[in-house]
Order: sequence, then C-alpha cells, then structure tokens
Amino acid sequence: MPSLHEDDMTECPFTITIIDPNRKGHRRTENDGECAARRCGQQISPFEPWGKFRTYDTMDLSYQVNPPDRWAEMTRYRSFDRSFVYVANDRSIAEQKATDKDESMQPRKESEADWVAYILEIRASDSDHVYVRIYWMYRPDDLPRGTIDGMRVIQGRQSYHGMDELIASNHSK
Repeated sequence: MPSLHEDDMTECPFTITIIDPNRKGHRRTENDGECAARRCGQQISPFEPWGKFRTYDTMDLSYQVNPPDRWAEMTRYRSFDRSFVYVANDRSIAEQKATDKDESMQPRKESEADWVAYILEIRASDSDHVYVRIYWMYRPDDLPRGTIDGMRVIQGRQSYHGMDELIASNHSK
C-alpha cells in the first residue's frame, strides 16, 4: 500500500485562493471583465445549512485557481458518478492493513477513518493529469481547531453531534 507522506506524492501545480468578499483596496483594471469571466470563480454552496451564520451570510465563496490560464485551458467535465469521494489517508490505510489478513488484491473498503470530500469540479489536460476541486466534509472528531459554534470555540465531537454525522464546509482544495 502506498504511503501518504508528502515526499511520496506528486506536487499539485495549482493552488486555490479564497477571495474575501469584503476586501478593501481592490484596484479596477482594464482586464476586470476577463478576470471575472476566466480567473475568478463564484462557488455557490451545494449545501443548504440551517440557522444563521455569524461571519458571512452564506457558505458561497469567491475563489481563484492559480495559475489561472493553465486551469482555464483544461477540459472541464460536468458529469461524474458520485458527488462524494472517500480519500484514504495514513490512518485508514493502517487500519485496513491491520484488519486484512488476506493479502490478495481486493478492492479497498471505505473506512470511517477516510477523509470525505464533496466534488465541485473535475478538469483534465489528459488522462494522466486529472484535477478535482473539492469541499472537505468533517466528522465531528476532525473539526479543525478554532471552529466557532455560537459564542464558543469548539474542537472535536460535541453532545449534539449525530453518530455518523458529516459537517459540510466551504474549505476548498
């Protein structure tokens, strides 16, 4: 089984920058129209959360993929079988190795330790260079430090979380 250590992974040539809708000092240029069309995306949240947000009014966000020209030149695929993807990580691979006594080549089973992501977009330059833009889903135990719930900063599972609950985010990769 492959390891997920960074030195074993191929470097992704793209980065995503989240654009703050309230940013100040934005300079208008001749190319703003083109930027809006090709370089800056508006991601409408695929989730309809209940309640109110304290920071922004919505989970929608503006983003930019860099380098933008290379991203825009790739073929965009608009249909795929599933909206969610399960991503193996060091913990889920270790658990699978510990429970699999049979060394034969079998399809890997989904694990509760897998990371879960919601697929937003798939682009490819060829069959060997396929890129997926995602939103991470969190299990309560995996909530990042500094998560705010009402007036409290929380981390990890809380009494109100369901047993198999996944929490939608707009944390993008």
